Amino acid sequence: LTGSNPLIGPNEETWGIRFPDMTQAYDKQLVSIAEKAGKNNGICLQKGVYAGLTGPCLETPAEVRFLRAIGAEAVGFSTVHEVITAVHAGIKVLGLSTITNVHDPDKPVESTIEEIIAVAKESSLKLASIISKVIENIT
Repeated sequence: LTGSNPLIGPNEETWGIRFPDMTQAYDKQLVSIAEKAGKNNGICLQKGVYAGLTGPCLETPAEVRFLRAIGAEAVGFSTVHEVITAVHAGIKVLGLSTITNVHDPDKPVESTIEEIIAVAKESSLKLASIISKVIENIT
């Protein structure tokens, strides 16, 4: 959905295979460690389907309806290209996202970048504690 892919162009075989399998992009052990860290710290983590868009415009009500119809539960402008690149290189991946704004296409409310940044800052310490625990427990 991003409209591009970081692997377009000539492939450097020493970095990774031409067509990496993305069906299991996220490492189950890292996910498990993150879930335990969240639970132990009273932080609610949820799994879901992340749709990567180009941004920087926030989604219209029609786009939110479409994304929900195709199974998306969260939307963002980052992460996807980084995950593709890491999987290509054989790097274990853990994806963590903070939901900074929620859209109801039937009751649209304008979001401002200031509100989004404030929510991201508010959640940053929780996210950092999970990341620290994951790093401590990597085997």
